[in-house]
Amino acid sequence: MIGKFSYFLYQKGLSVAKPEFLEIAEFASEDWFRVAETIMKDNNRDGRHRILDQVLTPRRITVHPKRKQLLQLLGTFLRKGILDERRRVVQFIDQNIGLFSENDEDIYGPLLTAQRDSDIVISNTAELAIQRLKGEG
Repeated sequence: MIGKFSYFLYQKGLSVAKPEFLEIAEFASEDWFRVAETIMKDNNRDGRHRILDQVLTPRRITVHPKRKQLLQLLGTFLRKGILDERRRVVQFIDQNIGLFSENDEDIYGPLLTAQRDSDIVISNTAELAIQRLKGEG
């Protein structure tokens, strides 16, 4: 109950975004993206973790009407996320390669960049994922 009241205050501009608001707002709604964007800007690690928990599910990536925005969000994590976040995203893509294609520019571009990541796990996984997307792997 208190969470919903805090969320109400946040919607009215009288409170700050909290990670638990991601659970209250309908997934991938305008409000959900607004909360997610604020959490990303505030660099709230718990909130960022919750965002990935909600987005990194094959069912949501495959058929969601806001798929493009979700892929953009994953691209942002690949480009600007901390090590753990970049690893989670690139491993999800690699393990669910059939959900993606070279035409998914919002994820393909960041994946190409991830090949040059300073972390060897990320760069190698990204390279393999790119090869598989191209049908070479």
